[in-house]
Amino acid sequence: MRTRFSVTRAARRMFGVTLQSCGLLILTAVSGSSPAQAQLVANTWTGATSDGKWETGGNWSAGVAPAPNHDVVIPGNSGWITTTRVLKRVNSLILANSDPSNPPSTIILGNEAGAGVQITAEKDISVGTGNTVRGMDGGVGSLHGGSVTLTSTTGNVTLANSAYLRGGEGAGGQQGGDGGSVTVTGDAVRNDGRETGGGGGPSTSANSAGGRGGSVTNKGRDAAMGGTNEGGSGGAGTATNGAGGSAVTQAPRQIVLAQNDRQTGEAIELLGAPGGEISLRNMVPGQILAGRLVCIDGGDMETPIDLRGNAAGSTVIAAPGGEIHIRGQVLLDPGVSLASITEPDAVVSNDACSTAVPMSTRAVAGLLAGLLLVAGSVILARRRDAALDGAGHPR
Repeated sequence: MRTRFSVTRAARRMFGVTLQSCGLLILTAVSGSSPAQAQLVANTWTGATSDGKWETGGNWSAGVAPAPNHDVVIPGNSGWITTTRVLKRVNSLILANSDPSNPPSTIILGNEAGAGVQITAEKDISVGTGNTVRGMDGGVGSLHGGSVTLTSTTGNVTLANSAYLRGGEGAGGQQGGDGGSVTVTGDAVRNDGRETGGGGGPSTSANSAGGRGGSVTNKGRDAAMGGTNEGGSGGAGTATNGAGGSAVTQAPRQIVLAQNDRQTGEAIELLGAPGGEISLRNMVPGQILAGRLVCIDGGDMETPIDLRGNAAGSTVIAAPGGEIHIRGQVLLDPGVSLASITEPDAVVSNDACSTAVPMSTRAVAGLLAGLLLVAGSVILARRRDAALDGAGHPR
């Protein structure tokens, strides 16, 4: 009995937080109310108090700041709306189109140096024409630029033409601050606007590095890119310049780059999955342009990488001084070779080329580590048991 108690106590010490967290999640699932179960409330921005703060209840038609069961609408041309770094949860979010002839447009941004914008909706998120969501530039107290994170847990995220998501610029300092990132996640993601990582800040002390540029990431089952995705530039350093940000699109079912889409950054990664497809048809020269790496990865050699409609001699995918790697079944028009539309020549192989570590890999690694810890505790307990008699005394 004593041995069994020791094993249980060891397990509690190692996994107590996890077990308590799981218990809390179970209670929430049973007794809590999801936005779909709770009564939905329409909540429209009025800006009545004129302080321009998201968190001020008087600025909203419902008399309170948006909550998880609120369908939030921000009319076009609402001007600046500041928000704290705290994650905002709503049921849905619409930033209605702004009329450029009637400035200002709607701009949601962090409320202090380095503050980002984090909004999660149960349903759709729509950023209309002319509107901006951006992190604040770094400054006193926070050299790093603020990041923008828009997440729809069950719906879609759409950026209309001339909508703009932007990470804050890193500030200069002894070590340059990093630029803010942009991350968009939904069931389907469509960008007809512009997503830009913040630039890294310059370093001011000797033998130091500039800040890294912010990256842009779009994740969904489907991703349609018709605008611009660009990683931020690295900051100038006295020893080394900061690395530029990447542009990553990850969608297991379908990735489509429209003709007017631009993908630029230190690395460009288009990550599909077996059973899906990556469509890169009818592109224009320089549409995919990376400083170091272009990775077009379908997950296996059977996934179609559709490059039809690209004429020989038109360099539509380029990584000057870098590398281009493709995993998948490359589809080209008759008479067109892959070498004739890429610079340098693309390498096609069954090797994964992404620099990102999949979440599933990290999760499996964590689980294996936990199992090893438990196994170690059991072995130690058995050794202690073998060294004790039935009364718990040393043999």
